[in-house]
Amino acid sequence: MNIEDYRKYCLSLGDDIEEKLPFQKFKNGEGVLVFYVMGHMFSLFDCNDFSVISLKSYY
Repeated sequence: MNIEDYRKYCLSLGDDIEEKLPFQKFKNGEGVLVFYVMGHMFSLFDCNDFSVISLKSYY
């Protein structure tokens, strides 16, 4: 799976999914793409290094 496939997958999970780059003001955070559901972060990864994906669960 590549970055674009993963991005499409995350966005397909529902109508309330958002993607943002919230860490642009921090050094080394410019390329971190974060996906949110209902305002809560659920997945993030560095667009410059797609070797790691971080997932969060609230349950």
